[in-house]
Amino acid sequence: MEDLIMSTLTKLEEVHHIKVIFACEAGSRAAGLHTSLSDFDVRFIYIKPIDWYLSIDSKNDVLSFPINNKLDIHGWDLRKALYLMKKSNPTLLEWLSSSVVYLEDPMIVAELRRLIPWMYSRKTCFFHYLNMTKRNFGVCKRKGNEEIKHYINVIRPLLASLWLEKNNSFPPIEVNELLNGIDLNQPINKEIEQLIKRKKGDESEGCIHFDIVNLYIESELERLSNQAFPNDQGLNQSTFQLDEIFRLALIRSWDIKI
Repeated sequence: MEDLIMSTLTKLEEVHHIKVIFACEAGSRAAGLHTSLSDFDVRFIYIKPIDWYLSIDSKNDVLSFPINNKLDIHGWDLRKALYLMKKSNPTLLEWLSSSVVYLEDPMIVAELRRLIPWMYSRKTCFFHYLNMTKRNFGVCKRKGNEEIKHYINVIRPLLASLWLEKNNSFPPIEVNELLNGIDLNQPINKEIEQLIKRKKGDESEGCIHFDIVNLYIESELERLSNQAFPNDQGLNQSTFQLDEIFRLALIRSWDIKI
């Protein structure tokens, strides 16, 4: 599959006249929750030639394609990504934190990662994951079933919220690493471990006590909703360093002088 991913990225560069700067896995495979049947959720950052940016017209800065051969591929233009980085966008930070990287310009991506501590907002990320937990738990309750995938979509952002409550660092993507970094009581820890194993296709585990899981989620949502954080948004609101990365990427990608 990696050969298909790389050839697809190469074809995208040719067809759309772009340079891919970074490509990673961002779905269940990045979280350590995949099975052999799971799709490959490839996310990438690209840059267009300089003339594309020298226009007063708004232009499409996203490339997205239907799932084909288990390959779900979606990309953002670098200027969009840099703007979202200034906003401490958790989705972008997850991409840059992925342990499964297919392609990267080492200099540009190293600069992006170096800036994460300066652009990252604990408060922004906390409420992003908390609201995601609420939305996804609402889906579970409306559907009225006990589908493992739906509960994993609740548990993972909840664990990320709990991580951010205790740590001033961006949470790990891998769900077991998240769980191990949070001090949960043994009964709920066991239930979550069973959910994770069942999501990965291990049917040997005993039954999951969804009543315990539901009560835990409800109590933590109520508690965390009253959590207060200092207004740390935009630890560094300056765009200077982001502009420098953008210019560096244009120079390196298209071999031009600015």
